[in-house]
Amino acid sequence: MARSSGPRSVCSSDGFRASPLPKAPLRFLLLNGVVNKVDAISRSLILKHEALREFFGQNALVDVACYGGDADLQGMNIFRNSSELIRSDVFRDANCLIYEFGICYDLFDSIHVAPRNAAAIGVWHNVTPPSLAYNIQAFNTLKISLTQSTNLFHCDHIFCDSQYNLDEISPLDPSYRNISVLNLPIEDSFLHNSEIVERHNNDKCLQFLFVGRFVRSKGVLDLIVAFTRATRKVPDVAVNLVLVGNTSFSEDSYLNEITTAINNTGNRNIHFAGTASQDELLKYYTNSDVFIMPSYHEGYCVPVLEAFASGCHVIAYDAGNLSAIVGDYGHTVPTGDVEALTEALADYLMAVGQARRNKREPSIRAGTTRFSARDLSERARLYAISHSIAAYKKNFIAGLGDVIQRKGLWIS
Repeated sequence: MARSSGPRSVCSSDGFRASPLPKAPLRFLLLNGVVNKVDAISRSLILKHEALREFFGQNALVDVACYGGDADLQGMNIFRNSSELIRSDVFRDANCLIYEFGICYDLFDSIHVAPRNAAAIGVWHNVTPPSLAYNIQAFNTLKISLTQSTNLFHCDHIFCDSQYNLDEISPLDPSYRNISVLNLPIEDSFLHNSEIVERHNNDKCLQFLFVGRFVRSKGVLDLIVAFTRATRKVPDVAVNLVLVGNTSFSEDSYLNEITTAINNTGNRNIHFAGTASQDELLKYYTNSDVFIMPSYHEGYCVPVLEAFASGCHVIAYDAGNLSAIVGDYGHTVPTGDVEALTEALADYLMAVGQARRNKREPSIRAGTTRFSARDLSERARLYAISHSIAAYKKNFIAGLGDVIQRKGLWIS
């Protein structure tokens, strides 16, 4: 049963800085399975950790509970299981618990014995559908994750990365109303990238880019097939495809399939780059013309925003949140339709080839309309850079303020 109900809320942007100080120093506890430097869910927690310390200063203590990880955060506490967690002082003394959730972890079950007067917040990052699992172990883990996701309704509020995530979780408890969208941001390095190159103004070899984990649900094999077909249809425009992603968070069997598929195509313009540092990633985006996301499921997809901020055109499947986050700034095709993906890639190559022959700006397709490549890129970049870390922190603190004021922890 949900801990609270009321009118469905939306995070304001005003915050609650004007309110008096809290009744006593607040004790926040941020929870996740692991806290690493690189994965998206960990990044969500790390940014909240920063926001709380920046906003509350001396008026709050901020702790973290997890199984482990390579992030170096002040107040990080390692627990083996939920039993150990609930016996700890950091849990018993907390008056605001913030649970990140995108995969099952038994620390999340502590919500059922949360301190009576504590505020509890869940952050819904979505769970990959079990039908996209690559083996029985992954299938079972995803099934358990979906079951555990109902813990979210025991929280006083749920933040969702996207409207898609909100629409997906809401039907599980239609009576629950304290839920809102908190979009994930892109790194500041993408906001101030002065190295974005002028595209299409010469006969340089184009670069297509994929960034993501190498798992079956990301559709990388579809991309290899579509790219190979598209370059055969438009052989007069030189183009490379670069595949970037953290191999530590990927499926070994799928990595082998990708390598085999690349070799079988005989296409020497497909390059497997693998893991990249943040600086290397920024350079890959900067040097690319098109970003392609052939994923079968996305709850948000930060790389789309990173690509737009870097001046790339985006072509993607329409799965999950991709249609919404791409919007009319890029182009989506039906999920799993390799021929439609092929046509979209070929259309882009033909547009560039024709523009080069006529010495003019390419006319690029986005949805059902064509736009000047320069104008489309600029609109997309402005859209992407609005998703800043500063905006994310501001909206998080504003939404948090509503929750802790309702719980009487902050006097309005």
